[in-house]
Amino acid sequence: MKYFKRLLGLPFFAGFALVALLFHWFSNCKYFMMYGGEAMAYEKKHELKGIADVYRLLEKSIKA
Repeated sequence: MKYFKRLLGLPFFAGFALVALLFHWFSNCKYFMMYGGEAMAYEKKHELKGIADVYRLLEKSIKA
């Protein structure tokens, strides 16, 4: 009986998981179109640092 209930609930669970996966995929595609290869770094609008900025910061900290 336990497995029968799980089998009945599986399509609903799979549907919710699929919707969440598609939402995440579309948002990643949007960020890639907006920011290019640095898409993972820009998921939040207030963090608009580029890789070049991070590189300059590392250069300063190594020289200091």
